[in-house]
Amino acid sequence: MVSGFALPLVLIILALLTALSFGLTRLVSANMQLLQERKTEWAEELQLRDALEKAVHMLLVGKYDPKSVSLDSASLPLNSAPAVINGLTVRVQSWSGLYSFSLLGYQNTNAVFRQMMDSKSAQRVSAELGDWIDEDTRGRFRGGEGADYATRKMLQRPRNAPLRSIDELLELPSVTPDMMNGSGKTPGFRDLFLAGGEDNFDLGTAPDILVGPLLGLSGATAREVIEARKEADWSKVRFLIDENHWVFNDHPAFYKGPNYRLEFESKRGVTSRVQMKLTPYDPQGLYAIIDWQVPDYPYE
Repeated sequence: MVSGFALPLVLIILALLTALSFGLTRLVSANMQLLQERKTEWAEELQLRDALEKAVHMLLVGKYDPKSVSLDSASLPLNSAPAVINGLTVRVQSWSGLYSFSLLGYQNTNAVFRQMMDSKSAQRVSAELGDWIDEDTRGRFRGGEGADYATRKMLQRPRNAPLRSIDELLELPSVTPDMMNGSGKTPGFRDLFLAGGEDNFDLGTAPDILVGPLLGLSGATAREVIEARKEADWSKVRFLIDENHWVFNDHPAFYKGPNYRLEFESKRGVTSRVQMKLTPYDPQGLYAIIDWQVPDYPYE
């Protein structure tokens, strides 16, 4: 009787132990996989920091031309064109080549948006941005002030103050994640605009889409300037533009400030974005990190 009862009990215990062992094996396997992923991420971050240091070294001691910096036989574009440093694909962009809301406000945004979308959508986004930033409560045509947001039952309200971050553009009713991220050959808002930025416009490194709108050039002249830049015919670029235009803010047309955006892409295809400032005379260090997005996730 006892032996007849014990056998099923032993079988049940063995079954439970077997199931438990399978569970523990899966748990260990998952933990090992997570540990390996963390190890890979740490290794990539060390690789990124090493590449960042090398890029900073070039920016500090290299020789500049209107669109790049070179040191010995190496050249680093400053207009978001790809380069390779330490096994990573690197894209460096001078802040001076981007649309600085601190310098330009929102006055030229409609002209920029028209390069990226249909004219009606461009007017709507531009008007919403203007109403978000300005201090009054008078709504623009196709824009929106606090009462309009309330009517739409939206939780946010215009801040009526300068943007604190480019992320804030997503608060505008007409701005979508696709607009922020960009697609195909059209850059995203995050690639063109800076909430703060520099106090000048650098024509040497600016994206093509900004050239005509910010310098007030006709389509034909803007295309000539863009083509001359591609051919590095800087004398022709100077001939085609007004070097006393206010967007240069009394700086040379190709002047670069101390701030840069660096994007790194690993062999796994993981992208990271670092915003930094050169501080060669600061006893605390030769550069300072402004923003550290590692990895850099797209807007959703």
